[in-house]
Amino acid sequence: MFGTRVHRILYITFLSGIAFSLPTSIFLTSVFSIALVSNWILDFTNYRNAATLIRNRSLLAFLLIYALYLLFMLNTSNLDSGLHVLRLKLPLLGIPLVIATSVYISNDEKRIILSSFIIGVLIASVAGTIYYFGIADDMNDRRDISLFISHIRLALMVCLAFSISAYYTLVHDYLQYGFFLSY
Repeated sequence: MFGTRVHRILYITFLSGIAFSLPTSIFLTSVFSIALVSNWILDFTNYRNAATLIRNRSLLAFLLIYALYLLFMLNTSNLDSGLHVLRLKLPLLGIPLVIATSVYISNDEKRIILSSFIIGVLIASVAGTIYYFGIADDMNDRRDISLFISHIRLALMVCLAFSISAYYTLVHDYLQYGFFLSY
């Protein structure tokens, strides 16, 4: 529908939006995921890459995870709950398919996506800290510091963001130029 360049810019923008909204908003994560899949459907160049799907082992691993959920649906006594879990795990089916059939992401594009994730984690952490020390005088549980998502998921994302920052700082020596400014 659009040119290949426009689809590529939208692809990277939507992936960055997903990375940014993972720690900040479940709703925006869904919106960016739907937009990513819609862009993939409208970009006809991805269908040429569909023939290589069988040889892509990482994609098959993600698809087998979803197939495992389908397999265990045969032995469930609570069908409504099982269908709900299948609906929640649907991005495990769609997003890896989109990424596997799209053109490979360059190092600069990876840095943009990872920077978006780190900024999202930083915003979620700072907002929770401000809430904890400023607004919430009657907070009963320290786990409520995570405002947008589960506190366990936010903690794991903080660890991942720290690891990504450490990797780019130590291995790629971006400390000299700044991680976010080295594009």
